Amino acid sequence: MNDYGTILREALAGYRIVVPNEDALQRALAEVFGRIGIPFEREHHLDAGDRVDFLIGGKVGLEVKVDGSITAVARQLARYAEHERVEEIVLVTTRAMHK
Repeated sequence: MNDYGTILREALAGYRIVVPNEDALQRALAEVFGRIGIPFEREHHLDAGDRVDFLIGGKVGLEVKVDGSITAVARQLARYAEHERVEEIVLVTTRAMHK
């Protein structure tokens, strides 16, 4: 069984990705995932109202944020975590802290 959450954290810790916006960061991450062989679905619909930026290995939700308040980000991640298919949530952000 693959522990994609750990694999993601370890793999991404070795990258410094400089991009102008969230879409570019998503594209860069998709390229990295493809290069290191991590299976992913981009813009995966969890239901009619929730769409996580990436679903990794069919069970790890990965959300990309370059902006937004900590309250809004936390609320979104908590909502995604409630979905049966999501076993773990990973946040990738360009900010040291969301305020």
